[in-house]
Amino acid sequence: MKHMFGCAKINPGKLQKADGILIAAVLAGALFVGLVSHALRLQDPPMTAVIEQDGRELMRLPLKTGQQVRIESRDGGYNVVEIGTDGVRITQADCPDLTCVHQGMIFHTGETIVCLPHRLTVRLEGGTDNGPDAVTG
Repeated sequence: MKHMFGCAKINPGKLQKADGILIAAVLAGALFVGLVSHALRLQDPPMTAVIEQDGRELMRLPLKTGQQVRIESRDGGYNVVEIGTDGVRITQADCPDLTCVHQGMIFHTGETIVCLPHRLTVRLEGGTDNGPDAVTG
């Protein structure tokens, strides 16, 4: 039977052999892209926590080690920085607002925790940059 455009009627209930090959090729391509992406992510250079106070670098610590570091400020205050395999956070401080503690853990390259009263910054370097947080135009 012919349609009004002169084409043979297609039976929508049956997949043709070419359809199966096309579906298999698309799935194989998606699997390949996923595996390559995962392999590249595993080869990322390790991230490092950089701790600075008053504009000078105090220490660089790799994230692969789990440890806590107590940083004393000139005014007698302190911050406790926890470095773990998941990320970095400030767990304790004696500053009045505790904004640095409430910020929580940072995970990505370029993220920073700041304690203004103690003039302390903790930032992550290395790893893969995840690109811009936002794009304006």
